Amino acid sequence: MTVAAMSVSAGMSAAAPADTVNVVSALLHGPYPVAAPHATSAKDAAGRAFTAERLLDYPLDATGKGTPVSLDAFKVTADGLSTGVITFRVKSKGYCEVTVPVTGAEAYKVTIDGKEAAKPMGLRPGSHEVSVAFVAAKDAMPRISVVPSVAGAVEVSDGANPRDIT
Repeated sequence: MTVAAMSVSAGMSAAAPADTVNVVSALLHGPYPVAAPHATSAKDAAGRAFTAERLLDYPLDATGKGTPVSLDAFKVTADGLSTGVITFRVKSKGYCEVTVPVTGAEAYKVTIDGKEAAKPMGLRPGSHEVSVAFVAAKDAMPRISVVPSVAGAVEVSDGANPRDIT
């Protein structure tokens, strides 16, 4: 990826460690409003109580291109809970582990190259697709960052242009 083609900021905030890459733009699928049960005793077909995390057990459609979005300005506007998927690409310059912290969502699930990344995940050199499925309430502002085990080991792109990362 060239610096000119980079559409995601590697900017650091005052609160972020020096090796944290904030995802600023990405591709958004959704958000899709969800009709959640109104009773706190609501149970699903398996007899489990309703939780926002359970909504992530169902497949969310992240096929197609998605809509480019600036995460700095993105806010969920639908009433109640909504689900969606945010996708972007990470280029690892060498072998490293990454974590993908997400804030502003009631629940989320991160996958890297189709594998769930609930804890630090090892990356080989090259390009990797990251998907963040989320559940968020109205006015929530999901924010994502990538934290590599080695400073400067990754670059991030929204993936809209296939030539961003090769």
